[in-house]
Amino acid sequence: MPQVLYRKYRSKDFSEIYGQDRIKKVLIQALKDNRVAHAYLFTGPRGTGKTTTARVLAKALNCTNRKDSNPCNKCNNCIAINNSSFMDLIEIDAASNRGIDEIRELKEKVGFLPVQGTYKVYIIDEVHMLTSEAFNALLKTLEEPPPNVVFILATTEVHKLPQTIISRTQRFDFKLATKQQLTEKLTHILRKEGVKFEKEAIDMVISSSGGSFRDSETILEKVLSSTGFEKDKKIDIEDVTTVLGFADMKLVNDVIESTYHGDVNKAFEIIATSLNEGVDTNQFVKQLLLQARNELTKSISGGTAKYSNRFLFTFIKNVSETLDKMRLSILPSLTLEMAILDIVEVSGNNTGFFTEKISTSSSTKVKVENNEKNSKISKETKVEKDTKDDDEIIEKIEVATSSESLSSDKIFSQWGKLVTKAKDNNPHLAALLVNVVVKEVDGDNIRVEVPFGFHQKQLENNRVRNVLSGMMIEVFGSNLNMEIVVNKSLASRKDEKPEKGDSNVDMVEEVFSDPEDL
Repeated sequence: MPQVLYRKYRSKDFSEIYGQDRIKKVLIQALKDNRVAHAYLFTGPRGTGKTTTARVLAKALNCTNRKDSNPCNKCNNCIAINNSSFMDLIEIDAASNRGIDEIRELKEKVGFLPVQGTYKVYIIDEVHMLTSEAFNALLKTLEEPPPNVVFILATTEVHKLPQTIISRTQRFDFKLATKQQLTEKLTHILRKEGVKFEKEAIDMVISSSGGSFRDSETILEKVLSSTGFEKDKKIDIEDVTTVLGFADMKLVNDVIESTYHGDVNKAFEIIATSLNEGVDTNQFVKQLLLQARNELTKSISGGTAKYSNRFLFTFIKNVSETLDKMRLSILPSLTLEMAILDIVEVSGNNTGFFTEKISTSSSTKVKVENNEKNSKISKETKVEKDTKDDDEIIEKIEVATSSESLSSDKIFSQWGKLVTKAKDNNPHLAALLVNVVVKEVDGDNIRVEVPFGFHQKQLENNRVRNVLSGMMIEVFGSNLNMEIVVNKSLASRKDEKPEKGDSNVDMVEEVFSDPEDL
């Protein structure tokens, strides 16, 4: 049965280990001086070569024909280790053998002399998974191991290890691979396999690996398996994009640009199109982050800035948080859409995100202005003229804005009629209005309070404002300019759901009051 790539091309000596030069130098010198420590701690992200380096060190310790501290890979001991049949190399998965009984069994056997080699080497992978009792049982053995025993502990979460264990080991921190190191490794594999790859295709594989050698090799194998292991076949970027569920970079850039200009509808349409074409949601989010990071790096380094630094900071922060929330959401794409809305709201004041086309007539211009602090909406209301219905509403608003101011008594007394009318004609809008409390009336300007920022966002949506304006004209005879303020105490009085934080609650409210349905 053919081996997977990451096992087939696993480093067999120190010269084949990529990206950990400092660690290799220390271990090689220790072997030359015959001053190998009795216990090592290899820590770092997954796929960076911790277990591979541990196996190479074990091989070097037991090689009968070692040259410049490197194992020969030809003697019986080296061959046995390469074939996973060497009796003196014991690899333990702490995730499966995490109890005190397993460690007690280890302590009983650790005193026996090596059977095949010079050293008995114990590699304990994911050592942070051991229980507290198991760590205590292991502690004494680490303090005073037999002279012919070497422990190598490997973990991705060193902060979970007791300090008593860490202090009795020689610690090495493995780093994520650089793009150059990953390119060298993958190029070596492709050359051995006789497969040609476009540079852009390799770059895409590397960008999705997160700096992990093992992940990059696994992704490469997935691409090769899908396209066929054919000699001299050239893999292009389209092959990688198709196999990995990547979005076209034009779509990624379009989402960022639409968000920057406050065109939420367009951003949502692009996201929906990408997902309908089979793009993985998590991968799409990662591509957004990478592209935003590239733009920020370009801006900071003095290049031509396409977006403001403030926007890019906000975008990266909100979209990064989306990755965690998506794991708990039953609709991951909706979580991303809510992040886009947050970005537009937070960054809108300084970048003109809410600048829409201004509809004009012979008598007046209608505007809607919005900023971060949700300051008072000006009397001229700015409305997007994108549908026939909107045009009709705008005409009504233009006439109504020239009428005399309404009395406060009329607004307070007839507000219920507005809610009732919404219930009869537009239940989605009614679901928003039932949470509105009118606090202050000043002519055609009113100040209202809502329990959650969600309601505020929905009511400030251009499409929602257009529909609401038409209903106000029918009920009050004039359009009202609303200043919408969030008052969280309203939520506690109404015993409503918690505010933002529960992605599923946000989802239900978002679906129930989708502006597109109004």
